Amino acid sequence: MNELDVELERKLPLAMTRDIQGGAVQWRGWGVVNPFEEDGSLADFAKYPKFAAYLEKHAASLRARHCAQRSNGSWYRTIDRITPSLAKVQKLLIPDLKGAAHIVLETGQLYPHHNLYEVASN
Repeated sequence: MNELDVELERKLPLAMTRDIQGGAVQWRGWGVVNPFEEDGSLADFAKYPKFAAYLEKHAASLRARHCAQRSNGSWYRTIDRITPSLAKVQKLLIPDLKGAAHIVLETGQLYPHHNLYEVASN
């Protein structure tokens, strides 16, 4: 994730199912380039020029996605909205249902991948 040449605010470290297989979080270094601001709006290219350049470099494949074709010009959005603050809260991570589930406590450093359920409490 560190090698991605985008602004730090646009990167989120990502917890994936394989990161919790052993019953504890063992982060493997994956992340997501986050197109959303905390309020749900899309990040402004003018404010994040490295982010803009990264997305423009991959524009053809991003624009070809179904969610991009039906999103009225917001071609770089993800299917699911990302809420960056979720990465900063302590939460239980529960893998999508399968044979043996390893439910782990994540201490507030990683954003859960879409195949992980999270349970957080205030």
